[in-house]
Amino acid sequence: LTLFRPDMPAHVREYWKENYPAARNREGNLDAARSLGYEVLGCFSIPQSDWWDEFYTPKLARLEELRPKYRGDEIAMAVIDMVQEEVDLYRAHADCYGYDFYAFGVK
Repeated sequence: LTLFRPDMPAHVREYWKENYPAARNREGNLDAARSLGYEVLGCFSIPQSDWWDEFYTPKLARLEELRPKYRGDEIAMAVIDMVQEEVDLYRAHADCYGYDFYAFGVK
């Protein structure tokens, strides 16, 4: 996970602080790798379309299949709602965070 903007809305920052406290910006991720002795060979952001086409769209379809099956099961519905929250957050704030691909070599 890479945080793209230092000025992201507070609720987005809080979400990641709670769910992935080690989340950093690109330079922070690169610095962490360098501090472990890795050489940075390159990095790029994974396009939003990859997340929608290959990850979130199928996930949303699966959530719709699961909702009626688990209606009334508080624990299952809490998990479904949690996954839905992640999708909704990305839909609204994909400009604030996403995923980078990092290539490292050993020095």
